[in-house]
Amino acid sequence: MVLITIFCTILPLLSKIEWSNEWGKLLRTAATTNALSRYQSSVVIYYDIFSEYTPLELILLEILICTLTCTFVGVLMFFLSLYINKIIAVAGGLALAISLFPVLNMHPLIRYKLARFVPTVWAELARIATVDHTYYWLPSLTYMVLFLLVGIAIMTSFIIYKIRHVEFNWENEDM
Repeated sequence: MVLITIFCTILPLLSKIEWSNEWGKLLRTAATTNALSRYQSSVVIYYDIFSEYTPLELILLEILICTLTCTFVGVLMFFLSLYINKIIAVAGGLALAISLFPVLNMHPLIRYKLARFVPTVWAELARIATVDHTYYWLPSLTYMVLFLLVGIAIMTSFIIYKIRHVEFNWENEDM
């Protein structure tokens, strides 16, 4: 799903893309001035990320984090549906998706702590180098990848264990 979204975003612009691995002058100008706000743009460009990663590196890291996050949410929902029930599974996935908004709107000190446990916030990878009230409020890239991989591995092992001992009854599922 993440790859489809990326390809659908890039393909229409393919003929107009400048093939270089440097941040463009337009992005640097938009990040360092208030040019976007004069045109009522809601897009925020974080200048600090320009010194951390090249555009291609950031795109690849974004694909990795978004794919792992989507996988984590899907495995979590399957895990919850096996061990509790389907309604809790849907509610858990929805709660994880919605928890993004309170974290983004919390006080910076609380945001820093909550962002470590809400993987849906990590999709804003461009903010990883941005200081907000003296904190880098997103966890490190290593932490993100390890948290997601370990979480997926643990839940998958519980799922495999449960599947060995459960017989699925798929009758009347659409009711």
